[in-house]
Amino acid sequence: MNKNLFNDRWEKTQPEPIGQGGQGSIYLVKDVHDSTTPEKTFALKKLTNNKRLLRFKQEIETILELNKKQYSGIFPILDYSFDKEPYYFVTEYYGNNILSKNAPMEVIPALINFIKICETVSYIHDNNIVHRDLKPDNIVLDDKEQPIILDFGLCFNFNLNLNSDTDDDLNDSFRLTQTIEQIGSRFYIPPELENGRTDKISKQSDSYTLGKILYFLLTGKTFSRENYDNLATLLNNSQLDYITGRILSKTVIENVESRLTSANIREEAIKIKRLISGGFYPNKIDSICRFCGEGIYKAVQSGLLKTSLYPEREPNNKLASYYLQMTERSLFDSSIPFEAIACNVCGNMQFFIINQSDL
Repeated sequence: MNKNLFNDRWEKTQPEPIGQGGQGSIYLVKDVHDSTTPEKTFALKKLTNNKRLLRFKQEIETILELNKKQYSGIFPILDYSFDKEPYYFVTEYYGNNILSKNAPMEVIPALINFIKICETVSYIHDNNIVHRDLKPDNIVLDDKEQPIILDFGLCFNFNLNLNSDTDDDLNDSFRLTQTIEQIGSRFYIPPELENGRTDKISKQSDSYTLGKILYFLLTGKTFSRENYDNLATLLNNSQLDYITGRILSKTVIENVESRLTSANIREEAIKIKRLISGGFYPNKIDSICRFCGEGIYKAVQSGLLKTSLYPEREPNNKLASYYLQMTERSLFDSSIPFEAIACNVCGNMQFFIINQSDL
């Protein structure tokens, strides 16, 4: 038996693996049946720990399930064997252009990549799968600089119909070892999955990690648990308050139920990209108008916005209501400080509540 040849088709291009994990080794191979591009290189993952065969089989089945729609953000499986040894699967080889080697990025390129990553994670979640091991080392940029999510070795597939004979084996496989589960992902693993726990797996587990990935893309830095620095201060860019306030504070948090979904994170990232691209700073004059893109915002008004606990006190006419809010303080029970800015070209106005955290 030729140990360098798999299925009489895939031949190793070098004897040593290019990567190793807890359940398998990655080899570079070529397709000996391919006469058109005989030198094209592929990646073959070979199972080296047969105790992980059920886990390995689940990884293959999960990727095949995701491949049904030929989604561009998921790598394709080209060939596989989990019925007889050697157990392996073959996929495209994307080189060594992993995301972790591309950080830190400028803000807009980072958001572009992040939006695509969130889109792919949403697709994974729509198929009732949790990746569980998202991190920059498991994301590669293809020849079009599009992010591809790799390594579903720790994924949790809620679609599997497990029988009682395999439950214990799979539970052991889910836990793996502390070395596999913790060391590689120790800066990205959400708190509810620490120490190999599986009882609280949810799609929002991936949301926690997405927030950390965005932070890494912008800074090239990792952090433990929820102990991150304010991005605006760290990178001296007040526009990054959008990211801290709208994404990090709603993903990198211990409360699972309060985290944004991957789809919500993507929506927020798109909005933030539009704001930053337009040169719009939170609550700041002299920034470019985010609507016409020509004028700049100037301060036009500040004061107290009067509010009432009793709706019947409010006039029906909106203009009269606004006038009274500005002038007739005695009709109202409380007041909120605000300021407004307006574009000096198109007149677009923005109102801000002063000293509020959710601007």
